[in-house]
This record gives sequence, structure tokens and C-alpha cells, in this order.
Amino acid sequence: MCIDFPPEWSGYRFKDKWTKENSGGFPAGADMASWAKNPQFILEVTKPTNLFVSLGQYDGRLDRGTKFPFAEKINPCILFVMKLKKGEEKEGLKSYDASRVVKFTQAKQYRDSTMFVDLPEAGAYALIPSTKAARMVGDFFLNIYHGLKKNEFKLCKAKSNLQYELIREEEETGHTFDENLKLVLKLKAREVIYESEAYLQSKTLSQIFD
Repeated sequence: MCIDFPPEWSGYRFKDKWTKENSGGFPAGADMASWAKNPQFILEVTKPTNLFVSLGQYDGRLDRGTKFPFAEKINPCILFVMKLKKGEEKEGLKSYDASRVVKFTQAKQYRDSTMFVDLPEAGAYALIPSTKAARMVGDFFLNIYHGLKKNEFKLCKAKSNLQYELIREEEETGHTFDENLKLVLKLKAREVIYESEAYLQSKTLSQIFD
């Protein structure tokens, strides 16, 4: 996917991982209570805004001998965007609350999950990358793009000192490409998508994943 963002937009990246301790699964069935263990990234904004978010994992196609859908490298996952209440900015959510959902990606086992998100009002939001089942492990990176000025937002990981990095290609006038990205673009991609986005948005998570 190639997106030409407006010139005033900037990109921010967290590099993190799911561990047996912090991967809580999808908010359905036996994992409903553990879902909030998933890493939570807090974005505070001073006004309504539009985001583009991307949850990426290691591309299994780069390892010779691995086979699609590269289950050894890529976890089935969903990225949730949730509205926070005042006072939750440091700790994030402690449990799943369907009334707080702003938007979520398709459930898929693929290296990239992406979406545009409209944040309807000023306040704090949690971006929560969630594995299909608790105790799944693996590296991931979370990219967040928006057009807010530096004094119009705060971005951090809940209960952590992990810092984001600026995505340099969004700060340059020219376009440069990582060598791995060049290789990936030459490979044919296939996705394992459990359901369409329309289906996901029309059903409860319990109906989808039980």
C-alpha cells in the first residue's frame, strides 16, 4: 500500500513485542478478561482529528523455506482504537468495554493491518494491538500518522517508558525506500482474512471469534 499523506502530516512509530505476559487475546470467550493485558498506546489530542494507523509484523516471505500463511512469524491480530475516560491516560483500559470502541481493523493473519480513523473529539484514546489468543508472542510495530502540531497531541505507551521514533520518510521531500521494502514489493502478497470489514462491524466480537 502506498499512501501520499498531506505535507503537514507526520508519522510516529513504536517498535514493541507481544510476550506471554502481555498478549491478552481478542476480547471474546475465554480471553475476554485478559484482553486488557495487550500493549496499550495512548494518544491524547486537543481537537478532533483524522489518523492513519498501521500495525505491522515481521514479513515471513523474507525467510526462505517458510510457507504461507507464515504462522511461525505472523500472529492473527486486530488493532483496536478505544476512547478513554479522564484519569485513564497513564494506565489505559482495565477491561473491554464495547461502548468505548471507536474503530478496529479486520481480523487477519497478515503482516500489515491498516485503517483510517476519525477521532470525533478532543481527549485520550488507546490504540491496542491484540493477538487472537492469549500468550501468543512476536514482534510488531505500530505506525501512527496525523497532521497535528507538536503542541496538539501527546503519545506514549501505557505503563512503560518506551519511546516512539519519528518516521523519517514522512519528514523528507524526496521518497526513499528500505531495501527490505523493495523486496517485499516484488513479492506477491496473499492475505488470510477471517471476515470482511462489513461483517466485523455488524457482529459482536463474541459472535465472530467464539
